[in-house]
Amino acid sequence: MGRVGVFSSASGYLIREILPPTGVNYRLGNSWGGRMIPLPDSDGDGFNEVLIPARECNSVGLLVSAVFVCSPATGQTLDSLSSPTNEVSGFGESMQLLTSSSTNHTRVIIGGTGPYATEGAG
Repeated sequence: MGRVGVFSSASGYLIREILPPTGVNYRLGNSWGGRMIPLPDSDGDGFNEVLIPARECNSVGLLVSAVFVCSPATGQTLDSLSSPTNEVSGFGESMQLLTSSSTNHTRVIIGGTGPYATEGAG
């Protein structure tokens, strides 16, 4: 399993690790931390959140790919988006933020090697 660390830009020291959510089993090499993108602050702590994809996670008795919204300030998982086809695919290999200046909302487009792309509202 990969690792995600939050480091101080002032000292360079590790502040905390962001671990996969508890209760979710992962296979070795599931790509945790292999790709991340920042999101605007959604929990009001003053820090951006981060999207972290993970392949081959087992949360409902099926191996699927999922993307997790995590807080670098606390290390907690705030939300998750699962592969809409419930497959072990590349869901999360491609992620892009979309912003709207008229509504001030952020959306995320998530794609992968499976036969889909899905848009999640943020």
